[in-house]
Amino acid sequence: MVAIPAKLMPHKITYKPLLGQGPNGQVYGAPVEIERAYVEDKVQVIKIADGADVASSSFIVVDPDVVIPPESLITVWTGTPRERESRLMQSNYFQHPSAPSHVVLYLE
Repeated sequence: MVAIPAKLMPHKITYKPLLGQGPNGQVYGAPVEIERAYVEDKVQVIKIADGADVASSSFIVVDPDVVIPPESLITVWTGTPRERESRLMQSNYFQHPSAPSHVVLYLE
């Protein structure tokens, strides 16, 4: 498997995995930091699992071994004025023998 070069993955993200539902709503786990990511704020329409078309505010490219549960909370741009937390709506895996494998995460 070919990896995306480090210089193309300059960002860090943090996510809180969705653990399930509690009596007061969704329950999230402890924050997990991902050291290698590419973050881009770009509004685009995506099709989610139920077939609905929804607007995504950002996408993130991470290594293929990163698995984040659907609806987890992801923080981008940590420590900057643009820092924000968004819900993970969709993730897509890409694998090809002669191109860098990766996962694309789409945020609410």
